[in-house]
Amino acid sequence: MLNNDPIFVGGWSGSSPGVPAIPDHASDRTTERRWESAETSRLNSAHWQSVQVTSDINDDLEEDLQTLQRRSRYEAQNNSLIEGAIETHATDIGGDNGPSLQVRTADPKFNETIETLWADWCQKCEYQHGLAMVDLIHGWVGQLWYTGEFLCQDIIGNYAMDYRLLDIGADRLDFTSRMRGNVVMGIEVNKTGQPIAYHIKEDEYSGRYKSVASSLIHHGFRRRFAGQLRGIPILAGGLQPIADLRDYETQVMDAARSAADGATWLVTDHPDAKFVPLKPTDTWVNLRRTARAAAPGWKPISVAATQPAATHRNFKEDKERDIGLPAEMPLMILRHDSSKHNLSSARYDGVRYSRSITRIQSWFNRRILDGALNRLIALSRLDGTLRIDSPSHLNIRWSWPKPPSNDPFKEAMASRIRLENGTTSLSEEIASTGGRPDQVLDQRQRDNETLADMGLPVILGAVPSSVEDHLLLLNDNQDTIDAAIGNQPQEEVDDDATQEPI
Repeated sequence: MLNNDPIFVGGWSGSSPGVPAIPDHASDRTTERRWESAETSRLNSAHWQSVQVTSDINDDLEEDLQTLQRRSRYEAQNNSLIEGAIETHATDIGGDNGPSLQVRTADPKFNETIETLWADWCQKCEYQHGLAMVDLIHGWVGQLWYTGEFLCQDIIGNYAMDYRLLDIGADRLDFTSRMRGNVVMGIEVNKTGQPIAYHIKEDEYSGRYKSVASSLIHHGFRRRFAGQLRGIPILAGGLQPIADLRDYETQVMDAARSAADGATWLVTDHPDAKFVPLKPTDTWVNLRRTARAAAPGWKPISVAATQPAATHRNFKEDKERDIGLPAEMPLMILRHDSSKHNLSSARYDGVRYSRSITRIQSWFNRRILDGALNRLIALSRLDGTLRIDSPSHLNIRWSWPKPPSNDPFKEAMASRIRLENGTTSLSEEIASTGGRPDQVLDQRQRDNETLADMGLPVILGAVPSSVEDHLLLLNDNQDTIDAAIGNQPQEEVDDDATQEPI
C-alpha cells in the first residue's frame, strides 16, 4: 500500500529537529573517491573542515543566520560602498513610483475601477507612517541585502481602504521558540513543512512573543534549498571579501603613514661624525615652508613611497567585484565608475544587470503584489466599494519602471519600433518610464483638445507610423490633419474642361 502523504524532508518531522546523524565513514579521511574534488587529503583537509556530511539547511541557518544578519547590517551602516550599492539596487528595482497595474479584461469599466483603486491604495498603504508602496519596496530591497528576507503583516480595518501592510522585519522572528515543538526559527510549520503561524517577539528581553496566522503574513526570501524556511542575506557571500578589503586598506594606510612619518633621514659617511644619542621620546619638529640645514657632514635623504602599491587598485577591484556578484551588479554600477568602460562593454554589463532587475521585480509580483491586490479586491466587495461583477479570470500585468538608458535616442526609437510591430502596448511603454498610463493618456487627450481649440496641430503619435494611416483613422477631422502635415486645400478640377497647352 502506497503512502501518498507528503513528506517534509529536513526540519520538523513530529518533534524538534535535532543534530543530524553523521555516518560512520564520515571521519575516514583516507576513503578513496571517484571524483578527485571529493577526496580529502592532508593538503586540503583544512579548507574543507567546516563541511558537514549531513546537514539540513534550516539547521545551518539556525546556527549562523543571526550572525550573518548582524554582520551584514553592520557593513550596510558603516561601509559607504555597500550603502551605495543598496541604494542603487533599490532605485533600479523600484524606480520613482514603483510598479503600475494594468488590468486586461473584456470590461473596460471594471479595468479602470480596479486600476484606480490600486493606485489610490498604494499612495498610503503602510501602517505605521503611511508610506507608499514604492517606499516599502525600496526598504525591502535593503532588507534582502542585510537580512535576506522581509516580513509584513496584513492589517485589516472596517473598510477596504483601511487595509494596510505592517512592515515587521524578519529579524523579529523568535529564534528561541525552536524549543516549542514544531517551530523552526520562529516559524510554526505542519508535518509537511508549510508555515501555519509566525512567532514574532515583542522585544529583545522579555521573551514574550505573539503568534500571527500565516494567512496574514507576507514572508519574502529567495529560496535556494528545498525546505528552506528563512532567507540568506545577499551580503552573506561577500562578507569575507569585505573583511579582506577593510583589513587591506587599514594595513596600506598604516604602511603609508609610517613611511610618511619617517620619510626624511639625516645620514653621514664621515667617519669622525659625532654620534647623536636619541631617546624614544625625542621628536624632531619640521615646520612648514621653512628652510632647514643639517650639521656639517650630515645630509638629508628621502625614502621613496612604496604604498599604495601598483597593484592596489586591481586588488580592490577584484574584491569589490566579488561583493556585487550575488546581486549580479557589475563593478561599473557598484562603484559608480564607468571610466574604464567603453559604450559596448557598459551596454553588455547593463543588459545582464537589467535581466537581474527584471527577475527580482517579477519575484516581487508573486510574493507581495498579487496577494495584496487580491486582498484589496476582496475587501472592496465586502464593504460595497466594488459593485461591478468581476470576470471569471482576472488578467493583470505589472509594469515596472526601467533604469534610464545610456543612449536615450536609441531607446526611444526601440520603443517606437516595438509599438509599430505590435509587440508592446502604449500603456506598457508609458509604465516602463515610470508614468501612470491613465494619467499620461488623459493628459495627452486634454493637450490635443486644447491644441485643436487653438487651431494648432494635434500630437499624432508614433502609431500608426504613416500619414496615410492617420488620414484613414481621423478622416472626420480632415482640416486638423491637413494643418498638422502642412497641406493646403486644392481647388477642384473639372475633368470635362478643355485645357490649353502650355
